[in-house]
Amino acid sequence: MKFVQGDIEKDEIQEKLSELMDFNKADLVCSDAAPEFVGERFIDHMRAIQLNYMVMGFCKKNLRKGGSLLMKIMQGPAE
Repeated sequence: MKFVQGDIEKDEIQEKLSELMDFNKADLVCSDAAPEFVGERFIDHMRAIQLNYMVMGFCKKNLRKGGSLLMKIMQGPAE
């Protein structure tokens, strides 16, 4: 298992992930990505959704056909 902590929105992090996989496609991507919450429920929710879309975009390029993606779906903090 290989682990990378960084901002998935940054090209250098995505490149580092690809390098660690020897530019092969992954069988499984497990994402624990979470945005920094600002305390505004709608904004926090939208930022979490945008981050999940970034992870899915990464998987389109780097997850083998039939592979699995595990990621959390977050709701902003309760008011």
